[in-house]
Amino acid sequence: MNGDLGTMSSTTQSGGLLAELSDGELAMMDALRYRLSGATLAILASLAGLSTRHSRRCLNRLAELGLCECVDGVVADGSKTVTVPLWCLTFSQVCVQTLGEMPRMKPACPTDDDGDTVPRRFWGMFWSGVPGSELRLSKDGIRIAGTLVGSRNFAGECWALRVVDTEDLAVLRQMRGFDEGINARSIDAELKRRELAAVG
Repeated sequence: MNGDLGTMSSTTQSGGLLAELSDGELAMMDALRYRLSGATLAILASLAGLSTRHSRRCLNRLAELGLCECVDGVVADGSKTVTVPLWCLTFSQVCVQTLGEMPRMKPACPTDDDGDTVPRRFWGMFWSGVPGSELRLSKDGIRIAGTLVGSRNFAGECWALRVVDTEDLAVLRQMRGFDEGINARSIDAELKRRELAAVG
């Protein structure tokens, strides 16, 4: 196994491994970059804009090359958690080198994080009041951010900071629990990022 990795490492350094990947495999690698904590076959297929069958072939090929692997992962499904097979990058030497050589791409299809709704995997965080499935960013942005920012769900916090409206984040920043400490710094950093992005 070590010999195989050594061979692939030297191949990657010369650009050989990247050149061997098909368009579908490159699209799947890019989809995996957008889901660093892992994702199901169906989600990755949607991100890459490929059929499930084609995606499975691409993932198996990438796994043979040591670029990704399939592991059992625990994910939120509404108010409960379930164990499902998740595909994720290995972050081995060959994987990191290949990622560094890949051009920055964009998912062919929207992720399940797009739109006005809270992604299903975060619904379990909203245990009081309106269920997570019924919350909408357009009218519940402060509530959504207030629940996820500062929570133990790092992915949920990152998602909320990325998608909640700027005005809602600014209002939340003035509220108790978000006006100081790490929560305040997290919101300030996102607001500053948006400000810089707006001015180019």
